[in-house]
Order: sequence, then structure tokens, then C-alpha cells
Amino acid sequence: LDVKAVNQIHDFELCLYDTQPSTIGGVFNEFIFSARLDNLMMSYTALTALINSTNNAETLCDDKNIRLVVLFDNEEIGSKTAHGADSKLLETTIRRLTLSNISDTSDKTAFEETIHKSLMISADMAH
Repeated sequence: LDVKAVNQIHDFELCLYDTQPSTIGGVFNEFIFSARLDNLMMSYTALTALINSTNNAETLCDDKNIRLVVLFDNEEIGSKTAHGADSKLLETTIRRLTLSNISDTSDKTAFEETIHKSLMISADMAH
């Protein structure tokens, strides 16, 4: 679209990107200052923990649990997008996984038992 007049513009979006390089700081150089560090570090930490939890093949053979890491595109807790942290995506996925693991679909508490036995963490370095 070739815009020739201001009144032809109906909407716009401006996205800014921090171009400053990461740096170490603090009295004892104990801090890392960087943009998007919380998203990247928490994703890396969660995935590393998941990978490390599978190091012992013997424990995996008989494990009836599902090891799962969820990384949301819209990670903020207040996000109600279709794939955000406050959407039904995770709940629906876990419900489907629990139903796929039971042979008798009359077990109506499988989801609730799974949630009760689960460890759920919302991780954010900014807080």
C-alpha cells in the first residue's frame, strides 16, 4: 500500500529493541545486566533441568510420570491470549495427557491427581 496522505494511516505499531550489550556489574561483579535476561535464563534453566532429569535411563523406564516444561509466548500471568500463561492451553494439554495414560476413561480424578502431584513454578528473574 502506497500511503500518500496522513489520513490514509488507520493504525500503526512501534516495536523498540534494546541494542545495548550485556554487562557485568555490582560491588562484587555479582550481577548480569541484560535485556530479556529473565525470559532467556528461565527458559534455559527449565530446559536444562528437564534434560538433566533424564540422565538415568533406568529411572525413566518405569516412570509413569510425564516430565514437562511449559514456555509461554505471552509469559505474563495476566495474559489471556489463546496461548498465554493465563489461557486454558496448559490445563487442556495436561487433561489430554492424563486421559491418554489411563485405560479406563471413567477415572474422573486423573487430572486432579496429576495437578496435586505436580510441581508448578512461575519463574521470572525480574521479581
